[in-house]
Parts: sequence; C-alpha cells; structure tokens
Amino acid sequence: MAGMLFFAYFSDIVGRRVGSVVVSFFMLVGSAVMTFTPFSGGSKSGIFTAFTIGFAILGFGIGGEYPLSSVSATERAEEFLSASKRGSYVVTVFTMQGLGALVGSSVLLVSVKLAKVNVLDCSNSKANALGYNTAVLGRVWRSVYIVGFWFLLLVILYRLFFTDESAAFSRRGAIAKSSLFAKFRDLHRFYFSRLFGTALSWFLWDVCFYGNKLFISSIISSLRTSDSLVGEERYILINNLVSLAGYILAILLVDRIGRRNMQAFGFTVLALVFLLVTLFFDYLESNSTVIMSFYLVTSFFGQLGPNATTYLLPAETFPTEVRSIAHGISAFSGKVLQAHQERSPCTRKSTFA
Repeated sequence: MAGMLFFAYFSDIVGRRVGSVVVSFFMLVGSAVMTFTPFSGGSKSGIFTAFTIGFAILGFGIGGEYPLSSVSATERAEEFLSASKRGSYVVTVFTMQGLGALVGSSVLLVSVKLAKVNVLDCSNSKANALGYNTAVLGRVWRSVYIVGFWFLLLVILYRLFFTDESAAFSRRGAIAKSSLFAKFRDLHRFYFSRLFGTALSWFLWDVCFYGNKLFISSIISSLRTSDSLVGEERYILINNLVSLAGYILAILLVDRIGRRNMQAFGFTVLALVFLLVTLFFDYLESNSTVIMSFYLVTSFFGQLGPNATTYLLPAETFPTEVRSIAHGISAFSGKVLQAHQERSPCTRKSTFA
C-alpha cells in the first residue's frame, strides 16, 4: 500500500521509465532475499526477520507496479493506437498478472509433485503447522521464487536498456513537478468526483476479491479426496486458469461494450452469485462441488468485469499531470480493508514455516 502511493507520486515527478526501473529493483531485491536466505544454520527469529524484510521490499515494489504499469501502458497506447483499441492494449498488459498466477501455480504444482510431498502428519517433530516436512517445502519454496527472480532480472534489464519515456509524460505541464500537497489539492478541486468513483469501485472489488479468498482453503479442503498437497494445488491451478479466461475475454470486450458497462455487468454477476450462496447456504454447505463451481464463476466474472476495469479506468480518467498519483490512490483505497485468514489442522498456522 505504501508502494502504491510513493511510486505513484514518484513517477509523476521523475517519469515513468525511471519509476518502473526503481520499482523493478525493489521487487528484484525482495525476491532475492526470499530466494537465497539460508534455512540451515540460522535461528528461527533470524530467518523470520529476513523473510519479513524480503516480503516488505517485494511488496513495496509490487505496490508501485500497479500505477506504473497501468499509466505507462495507457500513455503508450495513446501514442500508437486509436481510441477504439487502447482499452484492450492496457488490459492485455494487466492480463500478465493472470498469466503469472497461472505460471506460478503450475511451477508450484510441478515442484510439489517432484518433491514427493507426503500426506500431512502433525505428530511428526520435523513437520510444520500442516504436517509437511519443512526441508522439502524449503526446496519447493526456492524453486518457485527463483523462477520469479529470473523473470524480474529480465524485466529490470529490459526497462533499463530498451524502454523510453512516454511522450505524454514528456509533454506534461508544470503541475507535474508540483508538491504532493499541490497534487492532492488539485485532485480535490478539479477531479474529486472521478477519484471518488475509481477509488470506491476498486474498494468494492477488493472487498469481494479478498473476502472471497478467505474461503478458498476451506472449499478446497472439503473437495480433496486425500490430504495430498498436490491435490490442493491442482484446484488452485484450475481456479487460476478460469481467472485467466476472464482476463482474456476482458481484452476482447472492453473496447466493444465499454468500461462502465463491463464493470457494472461483472459486479451484478458477483452480487447474484453471493446472493444465491446466502439464500441456499444450508444446502450448499453440504455440497462443496457446487460451492466450488460458484467460486469459479466469481473468479471468471470478477476478472472480466471489476478487476480489469478498476485497473484501466484510473489511468484513462485523469490527465497526465496527476494520472499516476490518482491511480495510486485508487489502488490504495482497494487495499484499506484487505484481510487475510489462515487455517491449520495443527497448532501452528503457516504452510511453509
């Protein structure tokens, strides 16, 4: 959340290219810390501290990637594409998030499979909170994060040597170099209604998205025929595949039916699904397959409607001078009430701890 606001303002001052390089650097360093921190020979508190620092650095960079990627894509689309194709271009950039989630879950599934992770055994002294061998999961962890590390290394090299500053930013007005207070003042004075709309819609979407994610582990647990971690990762892979299909359909439809219509349609479908689950909860509670089907529906239409449009609209709605900071504020608003929940059959709580 801090990265969203900091890099949003930072890129409005120094430019999209410099901002994107710095964001990539933070993500690369955070990923390196989590990939190469040794598990053996160190205290638990030391390892925990290292991983906390690594997560914080990575998260700070990821937060900045939201406004930087959207704003950069929008300004490049304005240079080379007609208005009828700009939305699909920006959403295509955003679709890389869905593709990355699918690739990440695929790498994790393959790693778990090759590591031959056995069923949980909470009584094993070497087991973690869920009963899995920590040494094996340590290798799985590194295999997943090292893939991300190499991708990030390629990204930062590309941005350093092959990315130019956007023409729209180069033509910006004097307000682009104004203070943070002046930018907030101008946003409030001239664009408050727009900012309220983009921030509120992102907030509502993230309430749905992260609220929905609270239940995925419980749903998958009820579906598994065994305690295999491989079985759990398969369902996560399926969910990411369905989500990617939603992203792709958003690319095809965003310039045809419009941003507002697509967002309203997605929110309507989500509301109807949540209403059905509420009304028939007693029946669905004993029918986990139907609940999982509803969950996949929300994943598909969530990416198709609210997720794609909340990312796109702030970049299109505001002028270049305040575009990045407005996008950062909108993204920040969506994370205000983000909640996390972990469930464990044993006394401890972390899968990989």
